[in-house]
Amino acid sequence: MNDLQLLKRRCEEFRDMLDKYSAVDNEVSIFREKVSPLLDAVRDDEISPPVEYSLGAYFSNPDFSSLAVKYWNHELSDSEARFVALLRNPA
Repeated sequence: MNDLQLLKRRCEEFRDMLDKYSAVDNEVSIFREKVSPLLDAVRDDEISPPVEYSLGAYFSNPDFSSLAVKYWNHELSDSEARFVALLRNPA
C-alpha cells in the first residue's frame, strides 16, 4: 500500500468514527460538517501531503472545544491523530 492509499484509509477510518459519534452527539455532527471539505479533498486526491493541518486542538484543548473533554484519549481522537499524522508526514 502506498502513502496516498494509507492516507485515504486513515481518512475513511476517521470519517467512519465521525459518523458513528455524530449519530449520538450533536457536537460531533457539527464538527464533522466543518471537516468534511478536508476529508472530501483527501478522498478526491485534491490534497497532496505533506499538509500542515491540525485538528488536534478540538480533542486536546478543553478551552477550545468541549470535544476535548468528551473524547480525550478515545477512539475518535485516536483516529483523528492517525489521520492528521499521515496528512502532515506521509509514511
